[in-house]
Amino acid sequence: MKNAKLIWRAFNTYLPTPHCALYFGGSDNKVYVIYQKYYKIPNGIPEIEFVIDRSEEFSYDYTENRLIDLLSEEGIESPKYYIGLDSPKHQFKPFKTSRVAKTYLEAEELLNKYTSEKNSLVQQSSFHPH
Repeated sequence: MKNAKLIWRAFNTYLPTPHCALYFGGSDNKVYVIYQKYYKIPNGIPEIEFVIDRSEEFSYDYTENRLIDLLSEEGIESPKYYIGLDSPKHQFKPFKTSRVAKTYLEAEELLNKYTSEKNSLVQQSSFHPH
């Protein structure tokens, strides 16, 4: 199992959270973001859940360690330009939400679990016996 690589950390983010957002390049060549947000339980007390979303505008070349802008199809070599990941126009697709994870590390472990399961299913489905 290949773990996702942390590629950018946004302390002031455009995402709906007062906390930081962590961007990861997955071994499936997708870009994911993990952030916290609040939700209210029936008694009105706010609780924290972790959200994992997948970028629709960027991919990540896991082998070459570079971000790829899908709109221009250009590679972004220098991590100092990864700031574009955290943009008010950036489009994300919901991937997973967890109310079980209590830390960013636990949310990252869930991301690794989900992406490794997904990779495993892709490898199994692409296997064609002769």
